[in-house]
Amino acid sequence: MEQVLTSIKRNTRIYHFDRLVMFFLVWSVLQDFVLSFLYTIIPATGFIKFLFYLKDIMMVVLFIYGFVRIKHRNSKYFKALVFYLIWVVFEFIIGITLGGASIFNAAAAARGFVLLPCFFVIGYTIKNKDYFMKKLTRFLGVFLLAVALIGIFEYVLDIMIGTKSFWANTIGFTKYFTDIKDQGDMLYMGLPGNFYGYNNGVFFSQKRLVSLWGGPLTSAYVLLLPLIYYFVKIINEHKGYIPFLIYFVAIILTYTRAIILISIFMILSLFIFYKRHYKLLLILIPAIGVFIGVRFNAIIDFLYDGSTIGHINNVIESFRQVNILGTGFGTFGGRSSIGTENTYLTCLGQTGILGLILYLALNLYLAKRLRIIYLLKKDNLALALYVVQLSYLITGFISEQLTASTTMMPFYIISGFYVAKYSFYQEKEVEQTSVETTVQPSNKMVEANQ
Repeated sequence: MEQVLTSIKRNTRIYHFDRLVMFFLVWSVLQDFVLSFLYTIIPATGFIKFLFYLKDIMMVVLFIYGFVRIKHRNSKYFKALVFYLIWVVFEFIIGITLGGASIFNAAAAARGFVLLPCFFVIGYTIKNKDYFMKKLTRFLGVFLLAVALIGIFEYVLDIMIGTKSFWANTIGFTKYFTDIKDQGDMLYMGLPGNFYGYNNGVFFSQKRLVSLWGGPLTSAYVLLLPLIYYFVKIINEHKGYIPFLIYFVAIILTYTRAIILISIFMILSLFIFYKRHYKLLLILIPAIGVFIGVRFNAIIDFLYDGSTIGHINNVIESFRQVNILGTGFGTFGGRSSIGTENTYLTCLGQTGILGLILYLALNLYLAKRLRIIYLLKKDNLALALYVVQLSYLITGFISEQLTASTTMMPFYIISGFYVAKYSFYQEKEVEQTSVETTVQPSNKMVEANQ
């Protein structure tokens, strides 16, 4: 009886580590909004910069703490993870010694490629699985839903009265991006260049949903997970129609073409192949062909504007300068003179072919584990995570968002938690079976003696 009570008490306990990880998920949404507004109230650059980089410090601390607690550190995946991190440190040194990158730029670039191992381990180390699962359900179904609605409301408000001044001055994005994030050269009229969009050579021609993230790309990438999750719930349980519609509208209003197209493709694929509605292809393929033929010019304008040309030119130019051995962090990608607009080219250019292979291996293994969990448990969120991981990997060819902390933090933490969650319950099932097997012969022996 005492063991049962102890077990119940242990299972209902809320661990501080778990709470802190949940706070990280919420903070990944609010960071820029809160800190920029705080900077208008407390114009202390050093203090706000400390708060800005505190999440990176905490990421490393939580990773180290979590990694030490992991029972399966000798598995092939975690060995590969450690080797990958060692290679990252090596290429960081190469970048600041031989590559000519500043320590700040090299560190910023390296941080983007340690997000996967760090946040995966942090999520994997969640102790109270039931507590975190309840909080995660609220995060996807309440918190992010509210954030999406706020984004839609602000989008409409901008059309009616304009919100440029609100973001630039009231919230303080102009000073925040200039003084704290050191991205003043990326601003246009006090706001990020893609804040309102770019069309026909004119900035601010197309309003984009930014919500509390303060950025359209991050908004779209993060909202993709709840969008797919609720679509899976619709096709499996016939629930979640309203949240799905809200998330879909929000993503459309971000005007992030990569996520819009990939989300539509994945939704159609799930409906056709997952639900085995193959006959729909007989209608869908001709309809798409007719639509492309009728709206060809509009589609080309949508896909191939000034931004798209920039993507293509950057990819071609950066590919010519790739060294398969790598030139170190800070020499390729966002904070360098060689823009790639491609996660894999950035990885290849900085870490070489070995670094790229390790990075892809860690990502593909994660996708494989999520797929296995779904096949074994038929879990809706596991399927959604698997689909979203494939979607992210595809967008890596045309974007560097996979190395953005606020963009990828929720997905990697939730994925790490989910992989550990089912490993945990499988271990419990094995332990329970082992105990029952051990107890049963003992009872039979007692009966025989009687």
